[in-house]
Amino acid sequence: MKKLLILFSILIVLVACSAPENQSSELIAFIPDKTALFVKTNDLQGLQDKIKNHPFFQTLAATDLADYFSETAATASQFTGDDPALLTYTLLGKNDLDFTFISERELSRDSSFVATDTLNYNGTNIWIQDGNSPLYLTQLSKITLGSSSQLLIENAIRSFNSGQLNEDEHLAKIYRSASNSSPASLFIKGTAVAELWQLAFPHYQGKSMSNTFDWLLLDLEDTMDQAHLQGVLLTKKSDRLHLFEKNTPKTYSTATVTPSSATQMTAITYTSSEQLRQYIGVQQQADLKTFTLPQQDLLNAVDELGSIRLTSGELLALHATDIIEARSALKTIEEPMESFREVPLYRFPDSSAFAKAFSGLIELPVVRYHAYLNEHLLFADSEATLKTVIANVLNHTVWQQDPAFKEFTESMSDAASWTTIYRAEGLKGQLGNWVDDKQKKQIKQLNWEDYPYIGFQLIQDDQFMHLNVLARKNTAESQKGTVTQLASTTLQAPLSKTPLLVKNHRTKGMDVVVQDLNNTLYLISNRGKILWKKDLDGAILGNIHQVDLYKNGRLQLAFATPNTFYILDRNGEEVAPFPMRFSDAVTQPLAVFDYDGNRNYRFVIIQDKNVFMYDRDAKRVTGFTYDKAPDPVIQPARHLRIKNKDYILLALASGTLEILSRTGTTRVPVDAKIDFGEAVVFEDGTQFITYDVNGNLISINDKGGMSKVPSGLGSTAQVMEALPAAEPDFLVVLQDELLKIGTQEVTIPLGRYTAPRLFKVATQWYIALTNLDDNQVYVYDQNGKLLPGFPVYGSSGASVGFLQRNGNLGFTVQGESDTVLIYQIN
Repeated sequence: MKKLLILFSILIVLVACSAPENQSSELIAFIPDKTALFVKTNDLQGLQDKIKNHPFFQTLAATDLADYFSETAATASQFTGDDPALLTYTLLGKNDLDFTFISERELSRDSSFVATDTLNYNGTNIWIQDGNSPLYLTQLSKITLGSSSQLLIENAIRSFNSGQLNEDEHLAKIYRSASNSSPASLFIKGTAVAELWQLAFPHYQGKSMSNTFDWLLLDLEDTMDQAHLQGVLLTKKSDRLHLFEKNTPKTYSTATVTPSSATQMTAITYTSSEQLRQYIGVQQQADLKTFTLPQQDLLNAVDELGSIRLTSGELLALHATDIIEARSALKTIEEPMESFREVPLYRFPDSSAFAKAFSGLIELPVVRYHAYLNEHLLFADSEATLKTVIANVLNHTVWQQDPAFKEFTESMSDAASWTTIYRAEGLKGQLGNWVDDKQKKQIKQLNWEDYPYIGFQLIQDDQFMHLNVLARKNTAESQKGTVTQLASTTLQAPLSKTPLLVKNHRTKGMDVVVQDLNNTLYLISNRGKILWKKDLDGAILGNIHQVDLYKNGRLQLAFATPNTFYILDRNGEEVAPFPMRFSDAVTQPLAVFDYDGNRNYRFVIIQDKNVFMYDRDAKRVTGFTYDKAPDPVIQPARHLRIKNKDYILLALASGTLEILSRTGTTRVPVDAKIDFGEAVVFEDGTQFITYDVNGNLISINDKGGMSKVPSGLGSTAQVMEALPAAEPDFLVVLQDELLKIGTQEVTIPLGRYTAPRLFKVATQWYIALTNLDDNQVYVYDQNGKLLPGFPVYGSSGASVGFLQRNGNLGFTVQGESDTVLIYQIN
């Protein structure tokens, strides 16, 4: 039945054996024609118990597969007991499988067996047992057969009586290789794979699974810390995997250039390009005397093909046996581009070369860019993908450095002909795209958190191709101390603003918003995909705010340019009655007040001396009577709340600090003047605090009295507000090579730094700053400790937050002048 297909298809997609045993092959003679797969076991009930109690297989318990396998195995175990038995699944109907069990135990019609009807076919009795669905049983010599299909039982009787039982020599050969000590052995027929695949994954659009192998055997290893299947695979000359018949397994290196964020890695090693040429030629039915592969000279210098899948694109990694020869093969066709992190980039004009060269073996993407990195040639479908991989290799954030990956590969071979390894979550997502909605929901709910990697290997031997299929429980400590570049997105022009993480109300994660020098605004997913672009009439002033204008949880972007006040929705569309356009220039960034936290927003627009407050309907707030300052306003308006009282603050060019009530009347008169610098005014208990341009500490009480004392910081200090008034001692100050975070002092390398930026993520505070002299980003926690894995590359201030809901911490930063980088902090 279709319910059974998902697990077996996972094993196929994942596509040292025990020594051959001398065992009876009498049972396989009764396997029905068109059998797609079957399970051999010496104790079917015991197998059920092992699967039920195994941690990995427990993750599948909520699927239709588990229900159906339990149902068919329970039915069969009534009649097979602890004797050797086969449980087969046969393709009869267009969209269905029928099961049959075959056992050496003679049919015993005791109290557990109640036949509701009896038929006679060719002189042999068929007993029918009704239940949820009929079960048909018969006894042929000492062999008991039971099936969900009457037709299959009749076929078995006819074949037995005529002496024409199953005589598949390849099956008999591989059947004898199954381990008698294994709790179960799984056999899959290669000619049935394509139909099984289509039934299991109706939305699959990739390469056909036809002509992959002849028979596949997997023995289940009896271990609790991993789901480990080992076995063998037989091929015919027409099968795609026949390429490896004379192949010598080699150590693969693709994991050394696979970014930590990758969802899949495949490494194929081969002995010689001549062997590859002949195999592909046969697959394409070409004349081998004249047939050549695209880029044959390059492939002559290569012994490994690596395919790497990221959420943002795909990449090929060719391992060169002679990197000089490999580079020489491309020298006449490659088109130089700019360098990235001192690695030269090239355009690759023969974009479909590798898809053609390996068309009989694996589906590969069209590639347009390449680079050389150590002994690897990296080819990518996009410039951004190529840069992402280079950045991760240079940052040492690759699979090979992950302790969980190292532990996982301990149960696999170092040398293999073919290795494919998936990130478990990535595999779930891939499978989910291929199935119907019901199965997609079940796959999504699979809890593979303890099994970060799932993979398989093919290892060619003299007579067989050996297989490893593995899902191993991770016991290694998580790889803290790495920062992985997830994406690199190139804009149409250089950036004009620091990229900013903004909430995605749909996913509860974060996206990136950024503007370029052409005044185009971009919204970019946390995986680097440009979601939309919008041309604006000018550069955005200051910060971009997020508001919930309709109080329904859907967030909008609010900001001002020198001539316009915009509010855009999630799709980049303007939200009526906005935008508001002004004839006089807006001179300060938009300020957004939410006095009571009830989303009754007040928007403050400043035009030199003029101060305008608007509501969500773009109407002037009539209750706010302050409309013009005596001098130009030099900072964005601020709102502070101290002891349940609201204060609106305006810093003026004359040095005056206006402290107003909600209505715009003076709430605290301040007569003394302040030499305002970059520091804003913030609250400290019952006082207003700021630092002037010379670094003096300015304190103003609730009566307007002001004190000025030297702070020792000097005029070069950059002072940032941090935690709220409940923690008044927490202040962030950057001065020369000293970063002060609360009471902690951190010495940093000399350089020109961006102002420290503070971010509260969940309950923790983080401080980010960038050394612009060497393009290094630093992120500290609130205790003044540099996060592991830092510094990393970046050329602007950084924006920090959870990339996914309750997921890993991450940040975005400018890379090259026109590039947005997205990092994940592990």
